[in-house]
Amino acid sequence: MKKKGTGTSPQPPSRERKVAATLVYDGTCGSCSWFARAVHRLDTHAGVKLATLQDPDIRDRIAPSLGDRYEQSFHLIDETTGKVRSGEDALLDLARLLPPIKPFAEVVFVLPGVRRIPGVFYRTAAAWRRCALQAAPSQTDKVT
Repeated sequence: MKKKGTGTSPQPPSRERKVAATLVYDGTCGSCSWFARAVHRLDTHAGVKLATLQDPDIRDRIAPSLGDRYEQSFHLIDETTGKVRSGEDALLDLARLLPPIKPFAEVVFVLPGVRRIPGVFYRTAAAWRRCALQAAPSQTDKVT
C-alpha cells in the first residue's frame, strides 16, 4: 500500500512577485531617498522596484520622452504598459501598489475636498527638498 504524500511534492508557491512598477527617484537627494526607503518599507508585496535618476539605463529609457521634466520629480513606470507618471500625478498609482496604504488611498483620492490633500503634501515637500538636480538655475523656479 502506497502512503499518501510520498513521491515528489509540488514546490511551494514563490514569494517573489512580478514587479508592477519602477519608482525612479533622485538618489543624491536626502528627501527623495527617504521617500524611496518609505516606499520600500510599505511595499510588502515587492511590486515596486526602486531606481535612481542617475541610473544610465533608466535615463536612456525615459529621459528622452520626459525632456526637462526628467529631473524635476519622481517618476513611476508601469512595467506592464510602459506608461510613465510623474510627481503628484503618480501618487494614486503608487499608493495603489502599497498594500498598507491602498485602502486609504482609494478613499482619500476620491472624496471631494479630501482628494487634494496628497497633492498639497507632495507640492509642499517638493518645494522644500534640497536636491543636487534642483540646484541648477533653470530648475529652481519649477516645482512639481
